[in-house]
Amino acid sequence: MTAKEIIQLESSNYTNIYLLHEGVFGKAYEKSVFTFFSQIRCYKPVRKWLQVLKGDLK
Repeated sequence: MTAKEIIQLESSNYTNIYLLHEGVFGKAYEKSVFTFFSQIRCYKPVRKWLQVLKGDLK
């Protein structure tokens, strides 16, 4: 899944936590990670700069 597809998926997300399969890990982005973080506090969200978006992918 490309970064632009992830942003489109997350732009309409208000209640779900999407874990996207990348390698052997499930990764959450944008609103999914902050929903996950608000329910399970032992994890810390990380921001990543993407040149394609010319901005952060949270």
